[in-house]
Amino acid sequence: MNNMKQKVIAVLCMLVIFILNTGCRPANVRVRATDAMIKVLRAAVLEFAVDCGALPSTEQGLKVLFVGSGIPGWGGVYLRGREEEVLDGWGTSFRYESDGTTFEIRSAGADGIFATHDDQVGL
Repeated sequence: MNNMKQKVIAVLCMLVIFILNTGCRPANVRVRATDAMIKVLRAAVLEFAVDCGALPSTEQGLKVLFVGSGIPGWGGVYLRGREEEVLDGWGTSFRYESDGTTFEIRSAGADGIFATHDDQVGL
C-alpha cells in the first residue's frame, strides 16, 4: 500500500476513534463514525485483494488485515492496531462475510443485533 493511502487510512482511523471516545455521542455521530469505519475497512479489504489476488474469506475475516499469517502476496499491515479495537459507533465488532467474489461489512447498529432494521452495511 502506498504511503499516502496509509496516511489517509491512519487519519480516518484516528478520527473514528476520537469520535467514539468523546463523551457526547448523539445517534447521528455514531452513524457517521460507523459509516467512516466501514469505508476504511472496505478500502483495506480491497487493498488486501489487490495484493493477494483474492478477497479474505469469511473464515479469515478482518483479522487478516492485521496479521498475514503467511498468506502469499500479503503486503500488510493493512490496518494499524488490533482487530478487537475496530468497533462500530456503539462499541460492537463488525461482521465480515465473503463468497469469494463479493463481500459485506456489517454493523449491528444501535440495537447491537445483526440482521435487524438498523444495521449499517458496506458492500
